[in-house]
Amino acid sequence: MTKPAEAELQFEPLPRTTLRLRAHSMLRDEIVSGRLRPGDKINEVHVSAAMGVSRGTLREALRVLEQEGLVRSVPHRGTYVSRISARDARELQEVRLALEIAAATHDSATWSPGIERFLTERYRMLERTYHTGSFLERARADLSFHEAFVEATENQVLLRTWRSLVGSIAVMVLSVGEADMTGLQAPADHEALLAAVASRDADEIRRTFTSHFEHGQRVVERAMNRAATDNVEERS
Repeated sequence: MTKPAEAELQFEPLPRTTLRLRAHSMLRDEIVSGRLRPGDKINEVHVSAAMGVSRGTLREALRVLEQEGLVRSVPHRGTYVSRISARDARELQEVRLALEIAAATHDSATWSPGIERFLTERYRMLERTYHTGSFLERARADLSFHEAFVEATENQVLLRTWRSLVGSIAVMVLSVGEADMTGLQAPADHEALLAAVASRDADEIRRTFTSHFEHGQRVVERAMNRAATDNVEERS
């Protein structure tokens, strides 16, 4: 049995890579959780010291976050948590809708007591959280319910693709704010999604999910256009 020629193998230095990945994960969690909010400046000196990493490692993590659309770098000013525009939100929701219709249609075609139980449990969690949780807890429960449709397919590519949008969705939710988002988190509207999948009717699924997302997009765009108007008035 021959041994691998270890001298010929090439590895990246693990500590540096691990630190960058950890820094990226920690910053992403701060953004998705709402502790870092849209428009917040990321103080590189403070954050790198708090994490125990070099500023070079932190900047590598920030570049990945910028590629993901979660932060933006402004020359000579610094790095900020992204604010999402009405157009960004519309494009994000178009992709998300397509993924969730694909997932829901798959769930209906493979409907079983296990899938029904799994989706119903997520709905019950959303229902409880809506009445007792904070804004951020409701946002997480809302996302978890939608994610359940994708999880139930057991299609890992579909799930990874959907989860890649979560950071941008969180930025959108935080940009819109609690006053406008609370109505969109209502259990009744989400129960209709569950009922559509349980009907096992592909056309009904498409209609119900499309209606749900279109209503949400109208609310999001009104909130963002209002915020844009307020910002213009503040600068004038």
